[in-house]
Parts: sequence; C-alpha cells; structure tokens
Amino acid sequence: MFKCLYEGGHDHEQIEDTYTLTLFYLAQAYTKLGLKDKAAESCGRTLQRQHTTGKYDLKEFVTNLIGLAEYYQGNKFFAQAQYLLMLALKAIPEGKKIKLRATVQISIGNLIAELLDFGSARIHHGDIHEGDDSVVSKQILLFNEFDQAFPQVKLPQNIEDCKSLFRQANTQFKKALEVFVLDGYVTEHIEVLFSQSRLYRSLELLEKSS
Repeated sequence: MFKCLYEGGHDHEQIEDTYTLTLFYLAQAYTKLGLKDKAAESCGRTLQRQHTTGKYDLKEFVTNLIGLAEYYQGNKFFAQAQYLLMLALKAIPEGKKIKLRATVQISIGNLIAELLDFGSARIHHGDIHEGDDSVVSKQILLFNEFDQAFPQVKLPQNIEDCKSLFRQANTQFKKALEVFVLDGYVTEHIEVLFSQSRLYRSLELLEKSS
C-alpha cells in the first residue's frame, strides 16, 4: 500500500473520500456501542468533510444535520443545535425542496420551544444561576466554509424574554404549516399543532406564578 502511495497509485481525492467514509462508519459504530459523544463528533466531522467536497445527497445531508442538532439540543447546547439547523436551511436552495425546508423549520421551532420550556421552568422555580448561559451558548462544531455566524443564545430571564421565544418558535411553526396543510399531511400538521400547544403551556406556567 505504501509503495502504491509513493508511486502515485492512489489519487488524493480517493484517499480523502475513503477517510470521510471511515468517519461515517465510526459514527455508526460509536452509536451502536452507546458512545454518544464520540458518535456525534464523528458525525460532525463527516458532515464537515462532505460539505467541503460538495459530495453529498442534499436530503440526507440536511437530515443528518437535524439529527446532530437534536443530539446537542438534548444536552442543552442550544446554540450549537441552532447553528446546525441554520446551516441546514442555508444548504437548501431558495424555492427548492419546500417540504425539506419546512421540516427544518419545525426542528427550529421545537428547539426554541424546548429553550422556552427550560427557561420558563427555571424562572418558575426561582432557579436562575449565573453561568448557565455558558452551557446553552457553547460552541463545539463549526463549518468554516459556510458564511454563517454562530448564534448567541441566552436563557430567558423574565416573562418578556419568554414571550419573545414564544413568538420566534410560533413563526417557524406557522411557516411549516403553510407547507404541511391538513389536507394531505395530516400527521405532520397535527404534530405541529401539538408543538404550538406546548408553547402556550410554557407561558401559562409563568402567568400562573406571576
């Protein structure tokens, strides 16, 4: 093998593609072993390399960005999750793949809704600590080729902050509902309506305690 490399028997592009594929397999292997942090790292590096080379299926690429965002969201790294979802939106050509774009918008809405849930519960219980923003705003993974700034995410400190998050999430859900209409997309439509009701419950918790 080393002789072939030395003599130019393997081209650089093929080696790079093989390395990307190896990272993909590592992500799957780590997932099977329950090593979620390592799986997320390998998945992120795979997506970075795919985007750099431009060798990816758009739907699969966006779906994997959503999945990785959900992992970081589950660990309260909301800024990192939002960044990945913003990249997913940016990867979709304007006016194309409207259902895929709506799916990303639902994920963004759910992310903001969870941030609202988390923040409103803290406010309700008086459990607000300095330094908590360092967790939700943590930067782990960047795609340098994308012209996309890393978002600044802060936990809500009062009911007005929560209302702002409510409006942001609801805007994303409304956009998705324009695509996933009841006549034709019953399952998706109902799921979005359920997510919207979750927003109202979060605000109701604060209004009852104020």
